[in-house]
Amino acid sequence: MNRKPYKKAYKATFIIDTRQTTESTEIIIESLKETIKAVDGEVSKVEDIGVRDFSRCTDATFTLGRYLQFDLQGTPQTPAALQQKFRLNKVVNRVLIEAV
Repeated sequence: MNRKPYKKAYKATFIIDTRQTTESTEIIIESLKETIKAVDGEVSKVEDIGVRDFSRCTDATFTLGRYLQFDLQGTPQTPAALQQKFRLNKVVNRVLIEAV
């Protein structure tokens, strides 16, 4: 008997560092969607929260970033797989994935 994998709802927040790229936000969003889809995730909603100042800066030259929020569905392994995929991505500065 084949069962469908268990899907759970997640909210992923990305802080994007656009200092090294000339791509528009829409292109970055599409590439993030493709990466989420590659790890068996389904994006249901994308929200561009905008550019915000950081309350604490680890890098004096990077004091603000663009926040993007994705509502997605995925297996219980999806958050770990996404963290691994975005770990070395220079455009993605931070990733926070929480179960909803």
